Amino acid sequence: MRLMAPVAAVFAGIFLSAAASAHGVEEAAKQSTIESVLGVPDPLNVVLATSVVVGFLVFFSLLFRKKFRERHKKIIFTLIAVPIAFSTLYLVGVTLALNSVSATGGPVHWHADIEVWACGQLYHFAHSQGWDNKVGEPLMHLHDDDRIHVEGVVVKMQDVELGEFFNSVGGSFTPESITMPTTAGVKKWSNNDLCNGKMGFLYMFVNGRLEAKMDEHIISPYGNVPPGDRIKIVFSEKPVDKINPNLAEAP
Repeated sequence: MRLMAPVAAVFAGIFLSAAASAHGVEEAAKQSTIESVLGVPDPLNVVLATSVVVGFLVFFSLLFRKKFRERHKKIIFTLIAVPIAFSTLYLVGVTLALNSVSATGGPVHWHADIEVWACGQLYHFAHSQGWDNKVGEPLMHLHDDDRIHVEGVVVKMQDVELGEFFNSVGGSFTPESITMPTTAGVKKWSNNDLCNGKMGFLYMFVNGRLEAKMDEHIISPYGNVPPGDRIKIVFSEKPVDKINPNLAEAP
């Protein structure tokens, strides 16, 4: 079966690299889906469909290899190579199109440090459970480091608002309340809740400055912190002018 080795090579090499590309494109447009932005099928679905077709053909060719003649092998090889080539070209085209319409013109890697304090106590985001050491979605996530990572193609700048980050890690954030998965379980604080026996309110500081539109804050486009954002969210009974806005310091 001289042709079975090339078939396996095509399947393992070209197709698996195509699958990796699809995963990258899927990560790049998590908030704004590829269907909504480009009006075309998701590349991940194309790869999955291709995998079914190629997998069946490989299985079929191995099952009946002893009955194949040389021309049959060439037909099987062509039937495997064509969908792989199509899916690869499709992934390349979608990637180029997505980059061309994105707000960032291609993939980025930004960072912002974040701390959440409630009633004088610092809370850390829940740690990752999977093999990739990641909490959140591909576009916005943490790596057990209280640092927001923006990785991929930002289609719209609204996709990297702070509210979207909290959604991606399984919480929520508005000017009225915050829900946060922490190392001590899911915590929620809302305006007018009691804090140290008094009525508490939410505040947010970015680089030491009070921010009014908390959930609509867009992560600044920097890889290093500083100049990247240093975000401090505080739920406190103190008046705002008595709160310490600096990171790594109790409010």
